[in-house]
Amino acid sequence: MNTSIPHLTVVRDAGEPLGLFFRLGKNDHTTIKQLLSEGRVGFLGTIFDPRYCEFQQELRKEILLRNLDAILDPYIMELATVGGHASSRNSLPWASPHQHITSDFAEVKIDTVIEQIVKFVIEKDFNAVLAPSHFLSKGPKDPWLAIDRKLVVKLKQRLDAHGRANVKIYYPLAIPANVFVDPASRAAIKASLTGLPLNAIWLRIHSFGSGSSDTKLQGYISACHDFHSLNIPLVAEKTGVLGLALLAFGAVAGVESGVGTGEKFDFMRLKRVPSSSSKFAQSVRIYLPDLATFLTRAQAKEFFEHRGLLQFACRDTNCCRNGFQSMIRDNRRHFAYTRMGEVDLLSRITPSVRPVGYLEQILRPATDRLGRALAQDGLSDSIKKKLENSRRIQDGWRATLGEMSRDSVTSYSAPIERQVRVGAL
Repeated sequence: MNTSIPHLTVVRDAGEPLGLFFRLGKNDHTTIKQLLSEGRVGFLGTIFDPRYCEFQQELRKEILLRNLDAILDPYIMELATVGGHASSRNSLPWASPHQHITSDFAEVKIDTVIEQIVKFVIEKDFNAVLAPSHFLSKGPKDPWLAIDRKLVVKLKQRLDAHGRANVKIYYPLAIPANVFVDPASRAAIKASLTGLPLNAIWLRIHSFGSGSSDTKLQGYISACHDFHSLNIPLVAEKTGVLGLALLAFGAVAGVESGVGTGEKFDFMRLKRVPSSSSKFAQSVRIYLPDLATFLTRAQAKEFFEHRGLLQFACRDTNCCRNGFQSMIRDNRRHFAYTRMGEVDLLSRITPSVRPVGYLEQILRPATDRLGRALAQDGLSDSIKKKLENSRRIQDGWRATLGEMSRDSVTSYSAPIERQVRVGAL
């Protein structure tokens, strides 16, 4: 039994802050640990990759001591793909010599996989776990759905049997966007999820994120409002800057983000075998919150060479002591600190007026500033193209969300459960 966080109770209240979760890459734990040491606790938990648990254990212990969620992702979805299985995750205890297929999951296999995951949860002392689930390419007709239901039920049973009934189960619902916005498909999926022991549903919608159109954004928000009838908190995964809009319009109660990565959930990347150099392929990106835009490190350096653009550098010395130089040098810290501030800003706005607050304090200023940035002489074609694309997309969001803000929000995602200390031994 976990004794490191005694005397906890679950609290659910309409006034709870909106949720933010950080997904840790191999080296992201140092950034989060530093922010915690400074008392910057503007998030509800972190998602750990089981491959890195040993050298990230110090952060995990700190997360638990602060009554935050230390969440294990067993990466079951990835292990059922050629790209995911080809990675080093194929050495995880619950992996197979080949990528998982539906016929592997007879009752005995389900028991084995779940027992291995639960054993890992206990040994590493996690207080939350992402349920083993798969990408439902065929929506409610996908054969993985029935298997995933059994996996969730078995997971809860084995956690309870091992005295870990307090471990939260977050269910990743991974589906194509066209399935998510289809009313009939949604109804069938909702029926399948009804009655499962879930603390939240984590939405992995392919492909949705920072570059999505206003039409896709509107459809996502409407689909979330339909899911609210389940009375289960919703968390949006890998939605980039659009996660703020989803929070503001009551669609979700929380967002998940990498520490400067993960602007879009793209399942197609898992259908490709990674090359030997793929781990170096992802370029460093610098977040410019005033423009709601990311630039590569090279682009950011060039951007801030223009004196007229220094106004868009980070001005919070608690975040970036040396302005744009700190933004570029420590992009992880800048992103994490800034995203916590953005979510906190929305949390402090009364829910009924959050849509207008988001438009007036975040989106409209960003689109106006993009116009000023584009007026700067001497920008390279690559930066101009990036900024013009951002302005075009954001103008669409602004028009659509502006119209949506004229109507009252009809429903809100159930709030995320938090564990709070109410006593001591």
